[in-house]
Amino acid sequence: MRVMIFGYFGTLTDPGDEEYREPLAHRTGELLGVCRPRFWEALAGRFGERTIGVHGGTESTLRAVALSCGANPSSAQLPVALAHHRSGHARLRKPRHHALGVLAELRPDTVQNSFVQDLPRPTGG
Repeated sequence: MRVMIFGYFGTLTDPGDEEYREPLAHRTGELLGVCRPRFWEALAGRFGERTIGVHGGTESTLRAVALSCGANPSSAQLPVALAHHRSGHARLRKPRHHALGVLAELRPDTVQNSFVQDLPRPTGG
């Protein structure tokens, strides 16, 4: 058996969509009361924590990052920011044209597919 490992973002997704990642973080930060560059930098700086779920799910992680930037998002701000964050990341997760078809054509009896998500990129969502 052979194994093929794919990096999900930028390999199976359209790398051109990555240009939306930073503006998405900027707007999420604004909705949480954090200035644009500071929130983006805080997300990048806490990449390791985010990937292993130190702060829990997405909502609690966004709150923790906002708090680390000196903001204290209200109970009204957090759901709006979370909805924006999730809708924006839906675009980033969309597989590129034909990616799923290519995977389907790989013979399951000879090739086992594995996926690596977000490991090499320091500013994941």
